[in-house]
Amino acid sequence: MAIGVVFSNDYEIFMIRNSVSENEILIEPTTRLLKAMESEEIPLTIFADTECLLRFRNLGMEEFPQQAEEQLKDCLRRGHDVQNHVHPHWRYALYDQKTRAWSYDENKFLLGNVGNSDLEIYSQTVKVLTETKKYLQSLLDPVDANYRCIAYRAGGYGIQPKDSLILKALETTGYTIDSSIAPGLVLKTKFNRVDFSNLPHLANYFMKAQGGIHSSQPEGILEVPIAATSLLPFYYVKNIVRKLHRKVFAKSEAYEWLNRGGGLNTAEGYSANRWEVLKDRTKSLFQPWSYLNLGPDSTADSLFETAVSYYQRFRQPMVFSILCHSKTLSNSMIQEFLGFHRKMKQKFPSTYRAIRISEARSFLNLT
Repeated sequence: MAIGVVFSNDYEIFMIRNSVSENEILIEPTTRLLKAMESEEIPLTIFADTECLLRFRNLGMEEFPQQAEEQLKDCLRRGHDVQNHVHPHWRYALYDQKTRAWSYDENKFLLGNVGNSDLEIYSQTVKVLTETKKYLQSLLDPVDANYRCIAYRAGGYGIQPKDSLILKALETTGYTIDSSIAPGLVLKTKFNRVDFSNLPHLANYFMKAQGGIHSSQPEGILEVPIAATSLLPFYYVKNIVRKLHRKVFAKSEAYEWLNRGGGLNTAEGYSANRWEVLKDRTKSLFQPWSYLNLGPDSTADSLFETAVSYYQRFRQPMVFSILCHSKTLSNSMIQEFLGFHRKMKQKFPSTYRAIRISEARSFLNLT
């Protein structure tokens, strides 16, 4: 049975504090990642944080978006894919030149919160999706006349709340693929309110406004999830041992990104105090659930075990995504990314293929 894996990169800077230049945070790590991916002939799908780039431009801060736009165009020329990643709070962000810090309206972090009524939320979501899609199309059409912005990933996995309205807006604005969902993930934080439990028991499925993300439909928005699985007891214990070993013995460069910037909460950027960091890391050791998100504690083995468990759960033709972030990448993490690819090739030599997310429908023989 065919297995398509989308190697994806959330192309974004830190949300609050960027301690070094945007070039060091985003452009340079992405350059290293692209070189490594091409050494193994792996296409990369970049989910570009479009609202961020537009906000920089709107504030007259031209250097960073110019660099990013050139890199995105180069990615397309080299056979990779570029699609839309929306963090709506960037639209309202304010920048402090002295502290190099951004401030936001916390209530605007999720698209489902951008209005006071369903009608306002829907109309504002259509506006955001239309404007950001037009931005990517106008940027990339001159590079490839066949380019289409058809795939979406919500910032912070935030396709909820109001997932039915967001799905309706995605269809209205011409998107055909979503990749926001990590099955089983539940986030209840100051900023996130997502619950990806009780999803249809399908590797991929169509979604529409009627039924939202928890209902499979005959047609609509195709979900290409970030593969996730509950860990069996043996792998649960093995994962704890592996994480402990990585935390104790990992090279310091695996955590060098901590000096680059900080985010909205402890989970991104570790901008909270060190006691909160310690509690967060300790809690992560005992999470009996794993998803394909490349982090400093990830190994090729742990990523591979998650992917195989996800495949065995469904045993049907499938496309799923593995996720990384340029802003947190280290050279050792990139090697684990490549190691995961090699293990998948070895395990599934005739059925596995790394694909662009824009190929997902054709890979599954869907119209």
